[in-house]
This record gives sequence, C-alpha cells and structure tokens, in this order.
Amino acid sequence: IAHVGNNHIWDFGSEGIQETKRYLEEGDVLYFGDSGGKTESVLIQEVGGMRIGFVSYNEFSNGSEARALESLKKLDVTVDFLVLYTHWGNEYENVPRPDQVVLARQLVAAGADIVVGSHPHVVQASEVVEGAPVYYSLGNLVFDQYFEKGVRCGALLSVEIKEGKILSHELISVSLEKTRQTTLEACE
Repeated sequence: IAHVGNNHIWDFGSEGIQETKRYLEEGDVLYFGDSGGKTESVLIQEVGGMRIGFVSYNEFSNGSEARALESLKKLDVTVDFLVLYTHWGNEYENVPRPDQVVLARQLVAAGADIVVGSHPHVVQASEVVEGAPVYYSLGNLVFDQYFEKGVRCGALLSVEIKEGKILSHELISVSLEKTRQTTLEACE
C-alpha cells in the first residue's frame, strides 16, 4: 500500500497525479493519501481477517487535519485497527514540533491505533500515547540526498497485529547508499 499524500504530489499537476495512480494500479499497488481532494484519503483493507483502516493526514493540504480527524472518528466504529499516516514536520529537524505532539494526541483520541510520520527526511523520536505508538518520522527510504548522515539513515516499521491489538512494533534501520541502493543496515 502506497501513501501518496505529500507535498510533492502536485509537482507535475493533475496529469502527474493521474499518471502516478495509473502506474500504481497497473502494478496492483493500493494507494491512499490526502492530496487536496484528488485522491482518496482513506483506504480500508481486509488483512488476516481484520478490517484495517488507513487514514492520511497531509500538513500541506488545506483542511487535511479536519478530514483526518473526521475519518478517524467515523472509521473507529467500523474497522478493527486504524493506521494514521502523516506527512508533517520540519525538514532535517530531529525532533517533532510541539504542535505535532499536540496533534498526535488528538489523532489517537479520535481513534488512531498507530501514527506513522514522514516528511522531515530524518528519523525522529517515537512515543506511546494512550497505548498507541506514534512515530513522528521514519526518515528517508528512497531519496537522492546524501549530504549528511541523518538523511542517509531511515527506518522501516514492523508492526504485528492480532485481533485489532498491537502485539509488537519496532523500527528496522536502513541505510541509503550513494549507489542509490537502500540496504537493511544500520547507518555508519
């Protein structure tokens, strides 16, 4: 499942969005993301007998916060597990902004079982809020930035869920090599 709700989704206009969606569909890749109303910001998928809801919040899309909170509240009673995927924060900063921390608590209160963030290009802190893990930024996974260690270090997130409850969650370090390959290695 790909999240397409980010600040670059409009770089090539509506034609670029349509082409991205077509390529994903041709590759049988499901997608969701708040791009300002041009892409579905919610996806519900059946996985292992559970209904999992994926909700997008894109700080760079007007009205996205209200849409995400409304979607979480609505889906909280119809799905077994809710993933809130965010695109937020300040680039290259190692800590989330105070307003992100406040919003993370609101997203969890609205029903998010886990909050997963992107945009800062560096891995940021994580915490548990009322039993829900919040990962503010996973850093880069595939990107053409190599100018410092922070942007060459990213993370994958492994989450084990059973009957709508998180059994475990952990970050797996990745390293973006100058060869343009991403490896499952801790950054050096």
